[in-house]
Amino acid sequence: MTSLAAALAGEGWRVVSNKIYKGGYTTAHYGDFEGVDAIQIEMCQRVYMDELMPEEGPRHRSFDIAGNALRRVFTALAARIA
Repeated sequence: MTSLAAALAGEGWRVVSNKIYKGGYTTAHYGDFEGVDAIQIEMCQRVYMDELMPEEGPRHRSFDIAGNALRRVFTALAARIA
């Protein structure tokens, strides 16, 4: 498991790597160059919003929870790269 996948899984999210995914042209095409890695993260709406009340959008509590989790993941990843 990669560092990114492990960090995402550590936040309690299910991680799937290198499987067929919707809209993956960009990562498949641009991530296929030597020295270039590409990631694509897809999340169910229920991770960051109430699907029954989409008008709440970023005001919904889960939006901040998801945002903070992603911030932790990418901060840790950036520290590892540096």
